[in-house]
Amino acid sequence: RSGTSNAAAKKKKQRKDELYVDVVMCSDEEEAIWKRQSIYKLHSFIKDRNDQNKFEPLLVSIGPYHHGKKQLMPMEVHKRRALRHFTERSRVPAQEYKTALMVEVKKLQESYDQLDEEYLNNQNKFIEMMMVDGCFILEFMDLLAGAPKDYAPNDPVFSYYGCIIHYTCVMRDMLLLENQLPYLVLEKLVFVSQLGDPVPQNSVHAVLSQMMMFGADMDPGRHMLDMYMTGLFKGPAAPEKEADPIIHLSASKLHQAGIQFKKIHSFVNNET
Repeated sequence: RSGTSNAAAKKKKQRKDELYVDVVMCSDEEEAIWKRQSIYKLHSFIKDRNDQNKFEPLLVSIGPYHHGKKQLMPMEVHKRRALRHFTERSRVPAQEYKTALMVEVKKLQESYDQLDEEYLNNQNKFIEMMMVDGCFILEFMDLLAGAPKDYAPNDPVFSYYGCIIHYTCVMRDMLLLENQLPYLVLEKLVFVSQLGDPVPQNSVHAVLSQMMMFGADMDPGRHMLDMYMTGLFKGPAAPEKEADPIIHLSASKLHQAGIQFKKIHSFVNNET
C-alpha cells in the first residue's frame, strides 16, 4: 500500500511539474508574440458599444483588416497607380521592391494581431498588398510635402487639388488603429527606390514628421498611428536651467548692514 501511495504522489508531482513547464513556456511564447505585434484588431464589444463606423476607413484601406471591402474598392485603382508611378520614377523594377519586402515577410506578418489565414498562407498576396499600400502612403504624403511629381494637373487624387480634396478623409483613415502599415515597409520602399535614383529623396521619416508637425528627431515608432501618438504624448520637455536666485532684503536689514540711503528726485539721475 505504501508503494502505491508513493507512486501516486510521484505521478501527481510529475503532472504538476509538467503543468508548470507548460505555463512558463506558454507565458514566454505569448510575451515574445506581444513584443512583435504592433497593429491590433479592436474587440467587438468596443465597436458594439460605439458607432462602428468610427473605427472603419471611409475611403482607403491600409493593411489587411479592411482590404477588399466593397466601399473601399474604388480607391484600389488609385493605389495601384501610385505603385506604378513610384516604381517607374525610381527606375527600379517592381520585383526588386517585392524581393526586399519578402526578406522581412515573417516580421511583417507578425506585426499584425489575428492576421487572417489568407495572408498567413499566401506570402505573395500579403507582400503585394504591403507594396501597394506603402507606395500609396509615400506618394500621397510626398505630394502634400510639395515634391514635384509626374501626375496630370487634373489627376483626381494625386494632383495638388486632388490631395487637398481627399486630405481629411485619407489622413483620418491612415490614423485608424485597424488601418496601419508597419513602418518597416515604408523604410524598405524608400531604401530600394534610392538605389536607382542618384537624386536623394525626402526620407519617409522627414516627410511624415513634417506632415504631423513633429520634430524630425522624434522616434518614428512602429507605424503612422504610433508616431502620431508618440508626438502627442511625448514626455515633458527638459526643465529649463533656473536663473541664479535673487535675494531680496528689506531696507532695515540693508541699513543694519551699513548701507546708507539718501533721497533722490529721479531714478534716472541716481548717484552712488
